[in-house]
Amino acid sequence: PRDEKFICGIKVNSMTFFSPGLVASNFGLISYNNKITLSILSDEKVLPEPQKFAELFPKELDKLYEAVQQTDFEKPRKQEYYIDVLVVLAPFAILFFLRYLF
Repeated sequence: PRDEKFICGIKVNSMTFFSPGLVASNFGLISYNNKITLSILSDEKVLPEPQKFAELFPKELDKLYEAVQQTDFEKPRKQEYYIDVLVVLAPFAILFFLRYLF
């Protein structure tokens, strides 16, 4: 959400996101109240220097932002977008219906 939210009258100051599962690295990215929070959970064998990663990430994100600002993107046609959504969602719909058939 772009604006502040409240739970039982108490202001939500921030949000963090992690996907469940036992994996070597877990990245969560969430936007709330005009701020972006990146959460990183990683095994030491995969990310041996987490502090270095934390220092370099904002710099690389700034570079990415600058590159995007300098690029003139062509807007996708709606037909292509709907096909992409269908391709992504179709397997989930099939699995959902198969679950109830068997």
